[in-house]
Amino acid sequence: MSISRLALLALAPSLAAQSDLAFEVRTLGEFGVAAVDGVSIQTRSLADGVVLPEAETVLDTRSDLGPLDQLFALHWALARVTPQRNPDGAPGIRWLENANRATASPGFVGSTNASGGLPVPAPAPHTLRLTVDAPAGATGEVFIEWSGFAGGSIDLSFDVGGDGTIETSTSAPSDYTPSSWTATIPVTATGDGVVVDITKQTLLLGPGNDSYFSFFEAYYRPTGSATLCTITPGPDACDLSLTGSIGIGATGATEVDLVVNGLAPQTFGLLLVGTSAPVAVVPQGAICPITVEPAAILFWFVDAPTRNWSFPVGNAPQFDFRIQAASYRFVTGVGPVVQVSDELGVLCQ
Repeated sequence: MSISRLALLALAPSLAAQSDLAFEVRTLGEFGVAAVDGVSIQTRSLADGVVLPEAETVLDTRSDLGPLDQLFALHWALARVTPQRNPDGAPGIRWLENANRATASPGFVGSTNASGGLPVPAPAPHTLRLTVDAPAGATGEVFIEWSGFAGGSIDLSFDVGGDGTIETSTSAPSDYTPSSWTATIPVTATGDGVVVDITKQTLLLGPGNDSYFSFFEAYYRPTGSATLCTITPGPDACDLSLTGSIGIGATGATEVDLVVNGLAPQTFGLLLVGTSAPVAVVPQGAICPITVEPAAILFWFVDAPTRNWSFPVGNAPQFDFRIQAASYRFVTGVGPVVQVSDELGVLCQ
């Protein structure tokens, strides 16, 4: 379960993005997709050196078709690329490709970089260059997460520095096995900043019936900028045990992971996020005090003795808050019964 980022904004109106580094994504060579069979040739491409806007760019060989015809098209290729920042503000890219082939004719569906001016485009990899305006000598890392499947082939590679050396790569099995892959590449900025050339080749060869799907995100973060967070445990737990750790989420964003243990079933749970209260309060039916003055409260119905949460924290010059868990139930003949955990401190700077 994720805590709304709005809850964190209520605690820190000045919360800043993890990185305000300028960045861009541009084509390196022609960037295209094609669907070619014995009847038709459909291509969509961008020229070399095109800077993509920070919005989704779509290349779809079905784009000349109406909505209904697109829905029932059997031979097509699609690429969606979005330069964007992750929840920590780290600059990067989302890149999705999807295709289908259903034809008795020879040909291919997939990526191409040479459709312009050719009678028939050829299967080929296409490349995008991510450039981050980091100062020379600055260290950081590129975090990558990919997933996909293929009835043909998907090959993905990363060249840091644009020097022709592949730092890491992956491929999808050709038997539709769902695959996933993550990688972290250490980088050092040069006078050109941080440069990452991302090359992908997707391919379905005809004739036959096959498809592929490929999706990945890659982000740059200065070393340590998104992980300078510490958790300070409180005193020994009273009724409940609340523990926490700092982790890295699926998109490379820093997150706080919380675990509360000792919950009584069939009760209402509360997670309090705020600052230390000036005066601790012992609620009716509780043994231990509430020591957090909440700016946000997460409610849930307790159906297990343990509960886990993860939420992104972003990065700011200083981000300091306190967390405490509690549960409430009403027992006939006894009255309210309240369980309370210790207070947990989270500081990011």
